[in-house]
Amino acid sequence: MSREANKEAKRERILEAGMQVFIENGFRDGKMEDIAALAGIAKGTLYEYYDSKLHLLREIVRLSVDNYFSRFDRGGWEELNFREQMYRIIDMHCAFVEDNAYLARLLARDVPLHDMEMKDWVFKLNELRTGQLAARIGEAVRCGELRRVDNVLAAQVILAALGAVWMSYVHGDAEKSPTAEDMKAALELVLIGIEK
Repeated sequence: MSREANKEAKRERILEAGMQVFIENGFRDGKMEDIAALAGIAKGTLYEYYDSKLHLLREIVRLSVDNYFSRFDRGGWEELNFREQMYRIIDMHCAFVEDNAYLARLLARDVPLHDMEMKDWVFKLNELRTGQLAARIGEAVRCGELRRVDNVLAAQVILAALGAVWMSYVHGDAEKSPTAEDMKAALELVLIGIEK
């Protein structure tokens, strides 16, 4: 194995160990020495890759978000009407969250709220998501599927409604995650107000 390949394999082991330790112990109680031990490396080696557990968490979250958004890069959106696009987004979102439920719970309950860099990054992601949805809404208005609305406000309302469906699960109040059908029912309530 080349030196670069070995270094990348080590980084992947660290990320996997970090996720496991954070899932089992939470962010606050997760320790860098536990992550290093689980990854099979010395603690000093871990610090060569990540200078803090917050730095490690940021990388875990960044990679997960990249994975999330890459699902939307697949083609086939052009032939779908707005409702079908939203249903596809909901199906992809539910599949991602089901695969990464630990991450949603970790971020909602255990990430340090004083981390301004993480807060700013999450805010920018929300702006990006809102902007992308607002663009889809604008296209649906131009095509005559939706009545004229404030695209950004409509996007914020849709995202808030869908987010509300997940909140009790993310915060641990619900036993099972909401289904795509639950999310689609919430979407239908919003669409009643903006469809032509």
